[in-house]
Amino acid sequence: YGFDLEKDEITRLNAAQDKPKGAEFFHIKLVGPNDGANDYGENPDAPSSDIIERSSGYKACNMLGVFSVQQKKQIQPQEMTIDEFAQQKNLSHVDFIKTDTDGHDFSILKGAASLLNKTVLGLQVECAINGTQSEGSNLWRNTDKLLQSNGFSLFDMRVFRYSRAVMPRAFESPDPAQTEKGQISWCDAFYFRDIGAADYETRTGFIPTLEQILKQASLLEFFGFPDCAAEILIKYKNELSAFMNVDMALNALTPQDMGKLTYAEYIGVFDHMIKAKQIYPFGRIKLQK
Repeated sequence: YGFDLEKDEITRLNAAQDKPKGAEFFHIKLVGPNDGANDYGENPDAPSSDIIERSSGYKACNMLGVFSVQQKKQIQPQEMTIDEFAQQKNLSHVDFIKTDTDGHDFSILKGAASLLNKTVLGLQVECAINGTQSEGSNLWRNTDKLLQSNGFSLFDMRVFRYSRAVMPRAFESPDPAQTEKGQISWCDAFYFRDIGAADYETRTGFIPTLEQILKQASLLEFFGFPDCAAEILIKYKNELSAFMNVDMALNALTPQDMGKLTYAEYIGVFDHMIKAKQIYPFGRIKLQK
């Protein structure tokens, strides 16, 4: 399910030839539990930071007239929280949430409190790194506190840099936005439940089903953490062995940097090379079977 504030964009997405099977897009404005009918500009949870306004990208947009382009009058979307949408659609489980709202992600996440506590396995959240210090502002530190309290751990962070307008640096793309050099100002933060930890269930109270165990391992592999996926498969090997070959799954997860090795062979190479004090060459040499 996807959401956008522009009705025309929703119409385009739903009519697209390459729309994923089963995907649906909605003209809905996601809000936090306390946002009411306020416009985003009046939202007390919105961040207050002038870093973007001081950036070379913002200056370039002004010079190009991006902000002065006449916007089409849009039909006001319906407002609801993620939890309300899930209830309306009778969604008992939501596995993954991605937010990219240019400043209101934290508020929207608070509107997913029930799902975060019960079913969500991972998130990708856009956050401001710096800004007004308040408990409701869309800062990474507030997002981290909220998600950690719901049993999630930070796995990765993709940072975005913006050079100052007084000393522009090279842009990362043809669009006047992020730059190759400059202060880190925003980020995409990736969070997952670290169910591979031995004490995860007792520490968080979240007991994953077998379906959730496999989904979590798949999500972690997809986002570039095959080691964390392997840890999950090993922890729950007894439960999973009833309907799948865990050893074959571990072999599929094993990096092929040193050649085509099974999981057992890969671990054996690691143990041998570490004992031989060949620490740096591990993972960097090709082995012949």
